[in-house]
Amino acid sequence: MKRLTAKGLGAILKKAECIEIDEEETLWSKGILGDHSPSSLLNTIFYMNGLYFALRSGKEHRQLRYSPCQIKIIEKERQIPYLEFSEEISKNNPGGLKGRKITPKVVKHYANLEKPHHCFVRIFKKYNRLCPENRPSDAFYLKPMSKPREDCWFTPVAVGHNTLRQMTKTMFKMGEIKGVKTNHSLQTTAATRL
Repeated sequence: MKRLTAKGLGAILKKAECIEIDEEETLWSKGILGDHSPSSLLNTIFYMNGLYFALRSGKEHRQLRYSPCQIKIIEKERQIPYLEFSEEISKNNPGGLKGRKITPKVVKHYANLEKPHHCFVRIFKKYNRLCPENRPSDAFYLKPMSKPREDCWFTPVAVGHNTLRQMTKTMFKMGEIKGVKTNHSLQTTAATRL
């Protein structure tokens, strides 16, 4: 392996690339992101959770719960509404005795008043409104219905871990955007844009 690496073979590692703004706009324009269908709404919720709350892996997305929810809508009179994400367990904060000294991250994301069709607060409300009443409390992401109703677009079945692990890659493949785009790209993009 050392000899091959010295010759330049296998020396280039595939790493998650940052998502450019024009690539994100392509996803919106092609309908991969949006709130017009159950699958696009699920994609958008996943994408925005990863981008705005810096979730990196399918496992972190799978650990999100509906009840008690780690993402809350905060609406106060005469203030811009926002979502508040409270981290519980992550790669950097695995829990246990050693993790008791680590302060969990709390992230606020304010409503986008300039581009209301891209507003995560509005999209988050719509997602919650279109989920079934009997949704499982331990799952945040639910499978889209093949024939959605006006009042419900999702089944009470959680999206699987393997599907969550591939979601970003799948979205960019559908958008015919080249490059190494993975769930970790969302966290990389969050850090870069900050």
